Amino acid sequence: MPARYGTENDPRDTATLIRFAVRAKTLVASRNCLKALAYRDPDEVLSAAESLCSHRHLRKRIIGAEMAGRIGCTDVATAKRASRMLTQMLLPDKSDRELRTALKWICHFAQRGNLVGLGRIRALARRPNAAVRLGVAQVLGSQEDPASTKALIRLMSDPSPRVRDWATFAIGALRSEDSARIRDALAARLDDEDEDAFAEAVYGLAKRNDNRGFAAMRREFDAGEPTSLVIRAAKEFGEGRFTASLRRLLRESVTDKDIDPTWLSELESAVRASSADAKQKR
Repeated sequence: MPARYGTENDPRDTATLIRFAVRAKTLVASRNCLKALAYRDPDEVLSAAESLCSHRHLRKRIIGAEMAGRIGCTDVATAKRASRMLTQMLLPDKSDRELRTALKWICHFAQRGNLVGLGRIRALARRPNAAVRLGVAQVLGSQEDPASTKALIRLMSDPSPRVRDWATFAIGALRSEDSARIRDALAARLDDEDEDAFAEAVYGLAKRNDNRGFAAMRREFDAGEPTSLVIRAAKEFGEGRFTASLRRLLRESVTDKDIDPTWLSELESAVRASSADAKQKR
């Protein structure tokens, strides 16, 4: 197989790849070296990454974080070591750029159960930079401890629409936990100007069989403008109560040449599921 730069078959040795990654003038120029390093000996790469993560130059610290994140995806032991290394970077005096990089890879590890240092991550939920707070919401989405739930509920009221959307998704869809506090936090997002955060709130409330979610769903169907997620909520939790609304919406939409095919497919699936639910209730 011919050698290719940036792949498992990159002909350069590990030391050369590390040197080129560090000396490249931009992160884009470092990318092929970083990709190839993900296939090399984890101990060697992590040792180099650990040194870079504490370097006095910002770009080298980011290169170190990228190296640790990529090599950390290889196995559980390496993931835990890389996660620990990246979490140590989550300090108040660090730049937003390196915090975003570290959180990006920590999120990958968190989804696989290889997460340490939750306290440091939660502490960044009040960081002024919205992209950092978004990274926190994405990491905490896979954590179901009470402190993480509390932090996510706070982020559901974040000034940034993307942060609110992610936090509401994490609370409403990713968690099975149910409480008055969670329901009230979701209900508060029913007035959200961001349609994604609003739809996540509807889904989360419907999942918990809360009438506030069904009422919001009904208003969306009456207006004729439900998002795909609202339609999915009707399909999964409506138990046939929205069959007439779904059928009417399908009749009005099926001849529209400009309709989004993905949205239409979701609607057709919801009509079938809701019709089946309605028959079972007879």
